[in-house]
Amino acid sequence: MTCINTDIVTQQKKSGWLSTIFLVFIFSAVIVYLLLEITFSVKQLVSIDEAPLYLVGSHNLIPLVFLIPSVLLLTVGLIMVELQKMTTELYNLSYKLIFTSLIAFILARILYGGFFIDSYMSNHGYSYCNPLTSVSVLSPEIWVSDPAYCLEDSRNVSGEVQDWLDAKMAAGERPTAEEAEQHIKQLAQAYQARLKRF
Repeated sequence: MTCINTDIVTQQKKSGWLSTIFLVFIFSAVIVYLLLEITFSVKQLVSIDEAPLYLVGSHNLIPLVFLIPSVLLLTVGLIMVELQKMTTELYNLSYKLIFTSLIAFILARILYGGFFIDSYMSNHGYSYCNPLTSVSVLSPEIWVSDPAYCLEDSRNVSGEVQDWLDAKMAAGERPTAEEAEQHIKQLAQAYQARLKRF
C-alpha cells in the first residue's frame, strides 16, 4: 500500500512539474512576444520623421510594458510553488506587485492610448485608417499619411494594400490619390473575383 501511495505522489509531482514547465514556457513566450511588439511599436513612433506612407501603432502595446512584471512574477511564483519555497510574505509581495502593475497599465492605457497616440499621430499628419486595421483587440492600428490610401475597398485586402505601400516606400515613391484609388480598387476586384470562384 505504501509503495502504491509513493507511486501516486511521484506521478503527481511529475505532472505538477510538467504543467509548471509548460506554463513557464507559455509565459516566457508571451513576454518575448510583448517585448518584440513593443520594440516594433517604439521604432514606428521614432521613424515618423522619415514620413513613411503608413505607420503601425496601437493604443494598447506600449502600456503592456507594465504587465510584463506581472507575467514574470507569475512565472517565478509557479516555480517557487513547485519548489515549495513560496512563503506567505512572498505571496503577499507578489500580489501587491501584480496589483500595482495592473493599476500602472490602466493609467498608462488611459494617458497613452486616450491622449498621446492620437494627438502624436495627427500632429505629424497621420490619420487613423479603420479599413486597413484588423478587427481583433490587440491588432495594431494603421495610420496613413494620406487619407487617399484609406479606402473602404481596402478592408478585405488590407495586407495586400500594405504590401503595395511597402513596395512603393522601398522604391522611394509616394503614390498619388488617383494611383492609390485605382490600385486599391483593382485589388478589391481581384479579391471579389477569387470569392466568386468558390
